[in-house]
Amino acid sequence: MHKEINATSASPSRSFNEARDVLYLYLIALWGKPFDLAAMPATNPGATDRPRIDRTHIRLPSEMTQQGHVTAQEVYIASAVHAAAHRMYSQPLRPETLSARQRYLIVLVEDARVEYLTFLRFPRLRQLWLDLHPSMPPDPTPFATLMWRLSRGLLELEISTDDDFLVRKAIALFSGKIL
Repeated sequence: MHKEINATSASPSRSFNEARDVLYLYLIALWGKPFDLAAMPATNPGATDRPRIDRTHIRLPSEMTQQGHVTAQEVYIASAVHAAAHRMYSQPLRPETLSARQRYLIVLVEDARVEYLTFLRFPRLRQLWLDLHPSMPPDPTPFATLMWRLSRGLLELEISTDDDFLVRKAIALFSGKIL
């Protein structure tokens, strides 16, 4: 039986099993090599599952839902490509001596770095990741809001309109080191 591959399914949610074959092919097409993919066990309803990378697999949530105009399949693609980019460009973090805020900031900058290196090769992924970045900070506390602004600014780079001094400084430093 032939199964049609439709990367832009209009269903508001999609299971990992429905998405797996397309994700596998996307990763091979982008990176030129296969990645082992696996579903994470389902968590509590309403909990947010973030993709995980372990020694052997990229682990993705057992189900994804549509986010705004971005289909569930595209959310899976964005997540899988981001995780694969870490496999391609990152070194493991040794967090033993770092505070929670230091780890958070390092992960934020590393996410920005691997996304930047990826959208240099595949420019349309930048817009997909921007579409998935919340338009407003999900947590109104000062630290979380600043981290959200930094994350957004490092993804937007030259198109960022954020006027916060620290965000502008971070974009300038990041651009100077990466570009």
